Amino acid sequence: MTITANGKPRLVSDGASIHELLLQLELAPERVVVEHNGTPLRRELFGQTRLHAGDRLEIAQMVGGG
Repeated sequence: MTITANGKPRLVSDGASIHELLLQLELAPERVVVEHNGTPLRRELFGQTRLHAGDRLEIAQMVGGG
């Protein structure tokens, strides 16, 4: 199925969770902020939230600096 992540279409497996998508993208779930269909999503819900065709995600990585 196709979702949109950061404005780009992306193919994901049916029933994939947001956590699984983040791992596929090689992103550490504890270091990102996710907006799912316009709503900020609490990190503890990444594994429980299943993706559906047409979903829209915005994923922002947190980076440290010094």
